[in-house]
Amino acid sequence: MIRAALALVFGLCASVAMAFELPLSPSAVETYDVAEAARSYALPTGPFADGALPTRTIDGAVQRRAWRIADPNPNTLPLMQQIRANLQAEGYDILFDCAASACGGFDFRAGAEVIAAPAMFVDLGDFRFLAAQRDGAALSVLISKSVAALHVQLIEATAGAAPMPIAPIAEALPSWAMTLEVEGHAVIDGLAFETGSAAPLPGADVALGALADWLRADPARRVLIVGHTDASGSLAANMTISQARAEAVAQRLRSEFAVPAAQLQAAGAGYMAPRAPNDDEAGRALNRRVEAVRLPAAG
Repeated sequence: MIRAALALVFGLCASVAMAFELPLSPSAVETYDVAEAARSYALPTGPFADGALPTRTIDGAVQRRAWRIADPNPNTLPLMQQIRANLQAEGYDILFDCAASACGGFDFRAGAEVIAAPAMFVDLGDFRFLAAQRDGAALSVLISKSVAALHVQLIEATAGAAPMPIAPIAEALPSWAMTLEVEGHAVIDGLAFETGSAAPLPGADVALGALADWLRADPARRVLIVGHTDASGSLAANMTISQARAEAVAQRLRSEFAVPAAQLQAAGAGYMAPRAPNDDEAGRALNRRVEAVRLPAAG
């Protein structure tokens, strides 16, 4: 019944055609392509600030696409520069253009629409976003990278028909899940810390619950929880703090989310593996994190 309904929805939407072609290399592999004739899209028009992400809602035809481009040295900037130039050459007005922390970091990523993993992947420390419009059409481009690939998302919307609500078919996996499977380690988005503190800031339950669900889905899965710090203070103090962060997260997973102890280990890395420069608070906030490292499956 569900498959029949989906076939009907996407069959009716097969005629939805969008205008902009991304300048992708021949090695690009399309990972997602869904077009809907009557839907709503909340186009981000500025950075996340004051607790909110500014958006403009467009009701009409919406197409969502994603690609993975193998690249041993991925760099998000050149591709976004080419896309921006092509858009302007085709008469688009650039509404908003940002990179990582300037977009609003995790809060922007959480508020903006992102195609679920494994079709799309976003590294919170290195992503770029652009929104543009022309006549009655608007689009957004999101580019990020993993260890050996670029990941590109294009959402195009054309104002027209009234939106048709479609119930979600399945809950999306968090973006870190694909990274953990493919690369063996991943930052657990949604776990943030104050400098010198081992306790996650409020709002950690969603991230912890997602990690717990991933672990409980396969009892053979095991992870090392690794705490990280910014570079404030001595290495010895930060090693202690990072270990405490990892242990605090592991303890909550065991006690509050019923993850078996055999699936968890904890360790601290201090400030020895930064994901961003420690020169400003935005970079330091990215470095105060917890990662999961996938361990060999239990025998």
